[in-house]
Amino acid sequence: TNNNCSSGSSALMLARLLVQSGTYQCVLVLGFEKMERGLSERYPDRTSPVQRHVDAMTQMGADPRNIDPTMTRMTSDVIKMFAYAAREHSARYGTTSMQYAKIAQKNRKHGVHNPYACFRRELSLDAIMKRPLCDP
Repeated sequence: TNNNCSSGSSALMLARLLVQSGTYQCVLVLGFEKMERGLSERYPDRTSPVQRHVDAMTQMGADPRNIDPTMTRMTSDVIKMFAYAAREHSARYGTTSMQYAKIAQKNRKHGVHNPYACFRRELSLDAIMKRPLCDP
């Protein structure tokens, strides 16, 4: 199943449910994502897999316009989805901007060694904290 950025976590959740239900005692979980260059919709002849979430965000008050006029609709909507998820996580668990920055720093550090990574340049924690934050 392609579940956009959450294929791996969806697979883990399904595996957990299968074990908890008693259907299986042991399961193997694999998750991967094959990304296109940039955020794009590979199959424009059908509804985007994120459209349901975008509609829900709009119904909850999200601005339906692009966050930046140079971005595609898909790029803008996906960034907003993650920003709203981060906002909800922060409200629920007290997650701070510094904690999000540390995640970004770790991801950038790993990306340096991955020729297929979207971001292959390491950034310091200070540089990440100085960057604009997408906060809907």
